[in-house]
Amino acid sequence: MQRMWTLDGLRGLAAISVVIYHGLYWHEGRLYSSAGKYAVYLFFILSALTLAKVYRSRFDKTLDSSELLKFYRNRVARIIPLLSLVALLGFGFEFLRGGDLAVEGTKMILTATGAFGFAAAGVTANSVGAWSLGVEIVFYALFPIIAILTYNSNLINVIFAAIIVNILQLVHNLFVFNYISGSDYWPLYTMPLSFASYFAWGMVLALLPERQWSMGWLGFPLIFTVVWVSAIIEVSDAALLAWPGALIGPLSLAVATYLITSWRAPFSLVPVFDFLGSISYSIYLLHPLIYFLMTRTVWPAGAGNPFVFVMVLTGASMIVAWLTHRIFEQPMRDVLRGSPVSKIAIQRRERGSEA
Repeated sequence: MQRMWTLDGLRGLAAISVVIYHGLYWHEGRLYSSAGKYAVYLFFILSALTLAKVYRSRFDKTLDSSELLKFYRNRVARIIPLLSLVALLGFGFEFLRGGDLAVEGTKMILTATGAFGFAAAGVTANSVGAWSLGVEIVFYALFPIIAILTYNSNLINVIFAAIIVNILQLVHNLFVFNYISGSDYWPLYTMPLSFASYFAWGMVLALLPERQWSMGWLGFPLIFTVVWVSAIIEVSDAALLAWPGALIGPLSLAVATYLITSWRAPFSLVPVFDFLGSISYSIYLLHPLIYFLMTRTVWPAGAGNPFVFVMVLTGASMIVAWLTHRIFEQPMRDVLRGSPVSKIAIQRRERGSEA
């Protein structure tokens, strides 16, 4: 249970990291590429870890139809309502900007339904950042099979499989960056295989024995270090995403995640972590829309102190995310999951708040 709260805090800080990265880049061209990318890759590890902890035992030997239905229903409830809303808003913004309605309408449908994940997610998504959800949707589709294959496997075999997947990811990324130049690499890079090892190492973490290390409040700056260390060590996209990043990046991020999830956080931080985890998805999807509104109403792009602008953007994104989570996101999840209101809090804690 303690581990789930820590995952929530890590997920929330990663979402805020993406807001800061985008805010500095969009507002003034300050590019901390590795900070933005690794925060997103952290989501992949956390998704695999959380799903494996909550659902893997339900697919121990067979693909039971009732369990499959529950699993996919919960995945749809978790992802699709807010994604559909953002896709619709994105279409509206493009309409106001005079975009091609046929193209934008097609992208809206693909994004709102989640089908874009099975194509070139980086091109067909109509919202900034939504491409990563397309990658996760592919993992969700395959997860029951992965769960069966790993349920009776020992840790060594799963680690070996993760290494193989890591090598395949490296080969794919080397091809993309060696033979595709400039911005043309993006459609080929935003494919599931480019990030498969992050999910694989997340599955490994789920099999590792849970440990609790009492680091007191020292664990809090450790979280920030993991999320932001890549901002300090800025490297090129090719080195970050191909060699050596595609090989050592996933493993390094997995090790850091394991250390953080083993931290026995002070009880006073639990409400903070719970809050950050609950609004992380809304922050991630909504902050580009908040930026769009801010820069066209009260704060023109490029004006003023960029760090103050990012602070305001982050604060506004958190407030809107909290309201959206309370008014729309969580109610829609509960309706689709068929959860009585009186049991919502208990069920969230039993299955993990982001499961």
